[in-house]
Amino acid sequence: IRVFGASSYGLYSIGQSIIDIAASIGLLGDGKGFIRFAASFLYKNDAPRLKGMIHGYIFICLLSSITIATLLFLGAEYLSLKVFHNSALVVVLKIFALSFPFYIFSIMVVPVGCAFQKMEYKVIVQEVAQPVINIIGIVIVFVIGARLYGAAACFFISSVATSILGFYLLKNLYPEITSVSKAIFGIKKLIVYSLPLIGIISCYCLLCRFDRIILGIYRTPFEVGIYSAASNTAMSILAFSSIFGASFIPVIAQLYHSDKKEELEKIYNCVTLWGMCITFILCLTLIIFNKEIISFFGRGLNAAEPVLVVLSISFLVEAASGQVRQLFEMSSHQNIELINSFAAIIVNVALNLIFIPSLGVMGAAFAFLSTMIIMSVARAIELKIIFGFLPFNRRYLKIIIFIIFAIVVSLLPVVNTNIIVRIATAIFIFSSFARLIFKSRSEEDMIVWKEMKISLSKKQGAGEMLCP
Repeated sequence: IRVFGASSYGLYSIGQSIIDIAASIGLLGDGKGFIRFAASFLYKNDAPRLKGMIHGYIFICLLSSITIATLLFLGAEYLSLKVFHNSALVVVLKIFALSFPFYIFSIMVVPVGCAFQKMEYKVIVQEVAQPVINIIGIVIVFVIGARLYGAAACFFISSVATSILGFYLLKNLYPEITSVSKAIFGIKKLIVYSLPLIGIISCYCLLCRFDRIILGIYRTPFEVGIYSAASNTAMSILAFSSIFGASFIPVIAQLYHSDKKEELEKIYNCVTLWGMCITFILCLTLIIFNKEIISFFGRGLNAAEPVLVVLSISFLVEAASGQVRQLFEMSSHQNIELINSFAAIIVNVALNLIFIPSLGVMGAAFAFLSTMIIMSVARAIELKIIFGFLPFNRRYLKIIIFIIFAIVVSLLPVVNTNIIVRIATAIFIFSSFARLIFKSRSEEDMIVWKEMKISLSKKQGAGEMLCP
């Protein structure tokens, strides 16, 4: 926002949101279907089927991405003028459409790397190469004053560059990809298995991005820009909390398949609580220092401050249900999560359509918070019915009450008078929280942190975190 301005950033966010939603289709969800089959063939040393699965996955991803890119390119003018009512968006959407096949190919390398236990591919491509190229491009754009179209062009350049890098990594990882050796294809099996995953991942992408699209339809690009800044900042909470939760997915899966329900309940409750504690620390930081954080993006963005507060609380609410989605997927209950995802989209879209026309960015934030509350309650009920336990037990009641109390205190007007009061409040709450956690620790907590340390120290553990 500081470089391009809120309005230009808003138009860029609309294009990026469309691309992110489309990517969940172009990649067959998140590639877990491919990883499942490819890893199996690799373990069995079934070279023909492994090669056929890799070729098939690449073919499906490229075909779907080219199809989606063509539709977006041809429909760019209609979407810009008839739906979003902004002619400046036409060029942006066309540039994003041209970038899409390259973008998909660069991301497609990550599931292939995961199947071969090359977990660093995600870091190389998505966490290093693409951001670095984008940053360099943004600096150049800022110097020459290209702004909106320059930012879109940077996305195109980074997508092309990382796709070339991705092909190099793929060729280095699996030299047989360009050979004429025998290949046995299993495209139908891959598509059938991936359809529920596409639904789940697409719904999650829609849930996180569709509010910006509806804002773009009913409100101004400026509002989309400030909402996107607040939303992206709040979503950073997930980057840290998901690392903690993902470390224990294999442990939880092993306990479930070993029919150790009592141990599963204890570990699940403990992991959920600690995940929520980590989320709470990040959430409270964003709430208390929302003014300073939003001011980093530029002046005149005061409307984003309450949005950041509401969205931060939303992700804290989501963390309260724990790793329910992963537990459902591992226990052959993925259809329940698919229904949950569709229900969340319906609820979120309906609430956005109700709130956004009159309340603008705060309407979108309240719609997201309401959806998270409904979904967390629904998942807790489903967890109780299917597995016989809730995300928390009574032992954690004091900590949960403290978290709720601390959030309420941080929202009091007296706390937000000046920076000194906010710092003092943060120190008091965090120190009190640390003492409470120290007194409430148990044997299960020690097991969880020991497992976390082991997971972080192993390459395989890092791979589980990098390949969600």
